[in-house]
Amino acid sequence: MTGLSHASHESLGALETPAPRPLWSANFTFFFTARAIARLGDMMLPIALAVGLVQRGYGAGGVGLAMASFLACFAGFVAVGGVVADRLNPLRLMVSADAVRVLTQSLAALLFISGAASLTAMCAIGAVNGTAAAFFQPGVASTIPRIAHDVQRANGAISTAESVMAIAGPVVAGVLAGAIGVGGVFAVHAGIYLCSATCLSLLRLPALR
Repeated sequence: MTGLSHASHESLGALETPAPRPLWSANFTFFFTARAIARLGDMMLPIALAVGLVQRGYGAGGVGLAMASFLACFAGFVAVGGVVADRLNPLRLMVSADAVRVLTQSLAALLFISGAASLTAMCAIGAVNGTAAAFFQPGVASTIPRIAHDVQRANGAISTAESVMAIAGPVVAGVLAGAIGVGGVFAVHAGIYLCSATCLSLLRLPALR
């Protein structure tokens, strides 16, 4: 009798154990897509920038200066971005940062297509992009716990996708540069940020506790 009661208790406990919640909710799918495609664009950019500047007659020093303008602004403002994200809506800040980069990459596309691209212009655009990235990045870590019940699995899935895109990005940029030109690559890059902003704007996040 005792054995039966113990077995019944174990069976009841098993029945009461909640099933794991699925990772791929609508919110996580939108966020995953935004992060994956943005990583693809991020890894396309150095190739497109290098090819474009070299074609315009600038050497490795010019390419390095344009990239440094991005990195310097990112490093200089990322701490400020964290403070602002804590005080404002991080998701809205991320969408706004993507919107800024849609505009800058569209401008870069027009400059390269028209033949008016200069090192000064690319450095200025890089500085704006770096600042936008600095305000975008802090919101990533705070968003994942709000869209996924298993943060470890969510981070793993996103990291895997970003690793794949890091490999694919330079290849895609090289193929596109040969097929549609550097201006076309920057236009695609602007479209990538538009897609990211759209996916992020579709998120429906629970209120912070």
